[in-house]
Amino acid sequence: MRLVFEKIFTCFVLSACIAGMATAQTFVAAPNSSFVLDFDTDDGAYSSWRADDLSGLNAMEARVTFLRKGKHKKWVPSFSISLADEADRATLSVTALPKSGPLVMRTETSSERGDDPFPVYALPPEFGEEFDLLVEWNDQGLVVFTVYSKAAETMNGYERHEVQLDHAPNKLRISVSTGEVMFDPLRLGRMENAETE
Repeated sequence: MRLVFEKIFTCFVLSACIAGMATAQTFVAAPNSSFVLDFDTDDGAYSSWRADDLSGLNAMEARVTFLRKGKHKKWVPSFSISLADEADRATLSVTALPKSGPLVMRTETSSERGDDPFPVYALPPEFGEEFDLLVEWNDQGLVVFTVYSKAAETMNGYERHEVQLDHAPNKLRISVSTGEVMFDPLRLGRMENAETE
C-alpha cells in the first residue's frame, strides 16, 4: 500500500513540475536592445527617451535608481514610463518627495475618455535605492508594471499593478524632470516560456 501511495505521489509531483515548466516565463532580451540611460535633468526641465516601434516585443526590464532630486517652484522631481498607441496611454509615474523616504509610485491610463487614476504602490522603493522594474504588455492591451523593492521583500519581493488599454501599445516613452534617474541597464525583449526546476 505504501509503495502504491509513493508512486501516486511521485506522479503528482512530476505532473506539477511539468505544468510549472509549461507556464513559467523568463525575459529574453532582443538583439541590440540594451541601453544605459542617465537622465541628469536640470531643475524645471524635461528629458526623454522613446522607442517608436515595439514590433515583436512585449516586455521591458530595467535596473533603476533615482539618484538626485532638484528643486523647482512648479515641477517636482519625477519620472514616468508610458506605453501608448494613438488614443491610449498606460503610465507608471514616480515622484521623489522633498524629504528622503519612499518614492510615490502610481499607475494611470490617459485616453480620449479622460484620465483614470489607479491606486498608489503600497511598498515602493526608497529614494536612492537601486530597484528592478519589469513592464509587460500583450496584444489585448493589458500593461503590467512590476516593481521589486526592499520594502516588499517581507512579502513576495515585488508589487504589481495592471492597466487595461483598448488596444495593444506600439510606443514606449520615458520622461524625467528636475532630477537624475539612471537606468542601468534598460533592455527591451520578450517574455517567453522557460523550463524551471
